[in-house]
Amino acid sequence: MNFMKKEWNVVKAFTVCIAISLAIIIFGVLALCVNGLPLGIEFAGGVELTVDFNENDVTQSEYNTIKSEIKDYLESAGLSVSDGSKISEGDIIDGVKFSYALEINGKTVEDGVMGTLFTMLEKGGSALSAEDIAVLDDCYSSNFNFASFKSISDVVSDATDDISVTPTIYMVAASVSSKLLQTSLIALTVALVLILAYIIIRFRTLGAENNFFSGLKSGLAAIIALIHDVSVMMSFILIAGWLFGLQITSTFVAAVVTIVAYSINNTIVTFDRIRDNKKRFVNMNNLQLANRSIKDVFARSMFTSLTTIVAILILTILGLAALREFTLPILVGLIAGTYSSLFIAPCLWTVFNKNGKKEKIAE
Repeated sequence: MNFMKKEWNVVKAFTVCIAISLAIIIFGVLALCVNGLPLGIEFAGGVELTVDFNENDVTQSEYNTIKSEIKDYLESAGLSVSDGSKISEGDIIDGVKFSYALEINGKTVEDGVMGTLFTMLEKGGSALSAEDIAVLDDCYSSNFNFASFKSISDVVSDATDDISVTPTIYMVAASVSSKLLQTSLIALTVALVLILAYIIIRFRTLGAENNFFSGLKSGLAAIIALIHDVSVMMSFILIAGWLFGLQITSTFVAAVVTIVAYSINNTIVTFDRIRDNKKRFVNMNNLQLANRSIKDVFARSMFTSLTTIVAILILTILGLAALREFTLPILVGLIAGTYSSLFIAPCLWTVFNKNGKKEKIAE
């Protein structure tokens, strides 16, 4: 801990800190260009199929067979299918989950066709009426044999020697998914505006002007730090989506909101210390105040974040696969939030509040 006894000049390394963040974000942009935006069915529209094996647990080998059979069968019906994902891991598997786009032979399925498609997946083609077949015919644009289409239960039963299963099909229309995406973006925007207003009021004396503009500079520094955290989380999702098929779902939105609240709390602690030190050390310039304050709150922020990170890491390692859709973004967001509250936000505050001595960041 000898480094805690030395003088710090974190602000001098601001360009290095920004470069690290930009490198991560650039990798995310590259993943976006290659793989596109990996939206889940809540935001893109589609179908999520979950097959529970009830009390009939299956081995890893049987799971792989079931996954392959369902995927091949759905694709043979012209549906665009993404990779299956386990609900649980280990030697015994108790469920399998798929999500796939509402596309038949590359043609987007309209909302009015969803109910008919649902019937075909749940009960098989034999359950379709003449009107249902006419509706689906427009999507398939071919002589598809609907009568021979088996239900998902029958597909799994054939692949596993009559293991009893309970399929659950969750469908989201394109119009609903568009509304959900719009609502989520509005909610995040409103949250950022309210946070900015709060910081302007709280830190209106944290600057040379001692008024609204002082608070605005502090607020902008905090908001940019939050945008940094969300951008790093998004980059992680884009990269993980490219490599492992991770998707942006409502769970990710919940993780973003959680991290925004956590990160802004750490940033406010840092700004509070800058305000306190400004009163204590009246001869310090803003650069010195920022460096001193970062050093003062470093141990507190690191220990608090590490405690949370360890708990989330345990959930990520030992929890179910479905839980990781929440814990993995949270884990990345915790690291990004701690980093930004110590090395991004206070440095930005220094840049926005250069005093009459014309301080230079490189001092």
